[in-house]
Amino acid sequence: MEMAAKVAVAAIVVFSLSQCQKTEAPIITPWGQVIGDSSDNSHSVVSFDDILQQGELIAVTMSGPETYYEYRSQPVGTQYFLLLQFAKACGLSLRVDLCSDTTTMFKRIRQNQADIAILPHSLKSDSLQRYQLATISSVGWIVNSGNHQLADTLARWYRPEYLNRAASASHPVSLPRYATDTKRYKTPRGAISPFDNLFRRYAPTSRLHWKLLAAIAAQESAFNPSAQSWVGARGLMQVMPHTATRHGVSPDLLYQPNYNIRAAALHLRYIQQQLAIQIRDPRERILFTLAAYNAGLGHVTDAIALAAHLNRDSHHWSSVSQVMLLLQQPAYNRLPVVRHGYARSSETVDYVERVVARYQTFKGFRK
Repeated sequence: MEMAAKVAVAAIVVFSLSQCQKTEAPIITPWGQVIGDSSDNSHSVVSFDDILQQGELIAVTMSGPETYYEYRSQPVGTQYFLLLQFAKACGLSLRVDLCSDTTTMFKRIRQNQADIAILPHSLKSDSLQRYQLATISSVGWIVNSGNHQLADTLARWYRPEYLNRAASASHPVSLPRYATDTKRYKTPRGAISPFDNLFRRYAPTSRLHWKLLAAIAAQESAFNPSAQSWVGARGLMQVMPHTATRHGVSPDLLYQPNYNIRAAALHLRYIQQQLAIQIRDPRERILFTLAAYNAGLGHVTDAIALAAHLNRDSHHWSSVSQVMLLLQQPAYNRLPVVRHGYARSSETVDYVERVVARYQTFKGFRK
């Protein structure tokens, strides 16, 4: 057990789900840990061979910064990245479904509707005693007690460096918060950036003022066409490859300012169209659009729904932004009205404020 403690974060624990009497020999992991007996489930167990044949690994978890969340519509999280390493090593695609509580997670495992349950780091071991776990760790991967193949494969696959790699991938190296003195962008001729003509060209497409497009680019990349973020956003406007594809722009072209700004403009228009019914005031809609550009539309619509659920004003950003901050807390991001779980919402609220401040500064520049 001393060796098992060294890998507690990634320990694989087997959930004792069986109601039957049939048993087989327990499985011993490479580090000498007994991970449970092999009591059969009342349902026929999906074996690892079955998973390989289907080509998809299904995991369930609760949203959080260490398990799974979406950032700019991109799945991230330490445990997600760790499991993704395993899935890729096995030639499997990975699907993660969010649950609001452990009861639902374990039910999915028991009924063979999921292969692995990822426990949140914040879950206390004493709260798990009633689930009769064979071993308990602060974070664990739980599999059906009858799926010996999967449990043994996971145990033999894991190496501590895999966890370190996943942790590095899930903790972003933040882009520098570029100087608040935006006058440094002002040329002797009064231009904001070398790309002002492109901002003007695509402003009608975006349905935003061209100087607001410039403010977004200043905040996103400091007008650096070669910028790339920790989640893979590219270019001046930090456009995600899947976003560019959705709007008919090849991801390979995103380092070219013309295509990058065009993709961003199309996406900004799309966001406004999606928000039009809920946010009627065009000025307010711009603020919500900026938030969605940063966090993803799903997190913003979650904040709107949560505001309504809490009887707060759901039509003005000044109110919804405060509610959005609550999405960082499990007590709120696991409510049924919240579909996308945890959000890095403090970053989003700050982002909107910074872009608006830049825009106000840029409005004083020569037209």
